[in-house]
Amino acid sequence: MVGQGDNTYARILSSIPLITLVVACLYYGNIYFLILCSIIGALIAYEATVLLLNKNKKIIAFSTSLTIFSITITLSLNVDLLFPLILGIIGLISISLLLLIHRNGYSLSRFITLLILLSVSLLFSISAIWLRDEPFGLAIIIWLCAVVWGTDIGAYFFGRTLKGPRLAPYISPSKTLSGAFGGIFTAIILSIVCGVIGRETNIISSEISFFYFIFAGLGFSIIAQIGDLLESSLKRYVGVKDTGNIIPGHGGVMDRADSLVFSTLCLSLIAVVAGSELIEWLIP
Repeated sequence: MVGQGDNTYARILSSIPLITLVVACLYYGNIYFLILCSIIGALIAYEATVLLLNKNKKIIAFSTSLTIFSITITLSLNVDLLFPLILGIIGLISISLLLLIHRNGYSLSRFITLLILLSVSLLFSISAIWLRDEPFGLAIIIWLCAVVWGTDIGAYFFGRTLKGPRLAPYISPSKTLSGAFGGIFTAIILSIVCGVIGRETNIISSEISFFYFIFAGLGFSIIAQIGDLLESSLKRYVGVKDTGNIIPGHGGVMDRADSLVFSTLCLSLIAVVAGSELIEWLIP
C-alpha cells in the first residue's frame, strides 16, 4: 500500500505502465505471466536479502534471486524435475552457507526473517501462476487485483483528504483510520463491479449473491492492509523508508506488491482448503 507522501504524480505516472504490463501478462497468461511472476518473486528475494544483510549483500542477493527465479520456472513448467531440483537444492544450500559464513553481526531474528521472506517470494510466484491456471483463474486474479489496488488507491486518497487518527502509529505513522476505511469502501465497490461484469458476461453464475462480493471485498481489503502493515513492520525493524528504489514514487517491489503478495497467498490457502490441489498441479 502506498504511503502519503507528496509524490502523487510520480506514483501515478509510474503506475500506468506497471498496471498495463501486469494486466497484459495476466490476460495472455502462459509464458508471459509465468515470467512476470518469476521476476517479481526474484526481485522480492533480492530486496529482502539486501535489506537484511550488511556484508557482501549484493553477491548473496543476486544468488538468492537467481535461485528463486530458476525454481519458479522449473516447477511451473512441469518439466523433468530431477536435475533442476538438484541445482535448486544446491543453490539454496549454497545461499544458506553464505549466510552462515557472513553472519558476523547478524542476529538470529534477521536470519530467520530472511528465510521467511525467501520462502514467501517463492510461494507467491508459484501460487499466482497456479491460480491463473485454475478454472476461471483469469477472472479470479482480476477480481483480486481490483480489490487490492482499490484498497491501495482508496486508502491513499481518503487518507490524504480526511486524515484523522492514525491506524498504527508505531508501525506506519502515515496510515490513518480514514484511509483504512476508505480503502475498504473502494474495494467493496470494485468487488461489486467485478461481480456485475462477471454475471453479465456469464463468467460467474447469476445465482451468486452480491453479498458474496461485498463480504469477499471486505475480507480481502482487510487482508491486503494486514499485508501492508507487515511490510511496514519489516521496514521499521530494518530501519529504512523503502525496500528499494526500482519504481519511481513507490520505492521497491515489496513496497508496491506487499498487499498483493499477502492476499495471493491467503487466496491460495483458501483454494487449497476448498479442494484445489497445488501439489497435483506442480507434479502431475
